[in-house]
Amino acid sequence: MSYDDIIEVLAAALLEKANEVGCLEVLDGFSQRPDTEIEVSAPISEEMLALPLDKQEWPEECVPILKESGAATLGELVEYLNHCTATGKKLNISEDAATAMFPALITFCYDAADMNGKRFFWEYILESNSLVFEDAE
Repeated sequence: MSYDDIIEVLAAALLEKANEVGCLEVLDGFSQRPDTEIEVSAPISEEMLALPLDKQEWPEECVPILKESGAATLGELVEYLNHCTATGKKLNISEDAATAMFPALITFCYDAADMNGKRFFWEYILESNSLVFEDAE
């Protein structure tokens, strides 16, 4: 069995488990120590940038960020958050809202991906031994 075959089998197992319990539950399993913070970012395709935000259920804590951004699509929200980061603009939101937004975005992107995109997500994590995507598609 080759390395690629092993990665494929493991990614398929993670994909199957994520279909049962959700991607965040599986990602939490990658934390080796309770005090380890997991950092995850995912590539966002052009198709994902056009996804309407109102098609996703958002945690109640995220509603102020969504309203403040005025974004209708994922792309507009990402652009707004990147602009805030680049300009040092502090969001007028609670700490709970900031904490809830990142996992909600990961779930939104993961759930919107097709099966190939979801499999790629798990393959990348396994191959890079990292939960951070360095290149966005």
